[in-house]
Amino acid sequence: MANVSVNAVQPVSFFKENVITHVMHSISDAMSTFKAKRQERRVEKILAGLDPRIVRDILPQ
Repeated sequence: MANVSVNAVQPVSFFKENVITHVMHSISDAMSTFKAKRQERRVEKILAGLDPRIVRDILPQ
């Protein structure tokens, strides 16, 4: 087994910092999209259970 030593004070390179930031934003965007889609499905499920005349009055054309 190889010994690996890591210097905790070692600065992170600009490239690595940008990659980490990009990954964090991508994950955040994916979660936001997932939550929005989940909310849309909930609304669609509720509207599907309502009388079509009520839905027509609620939703604009």
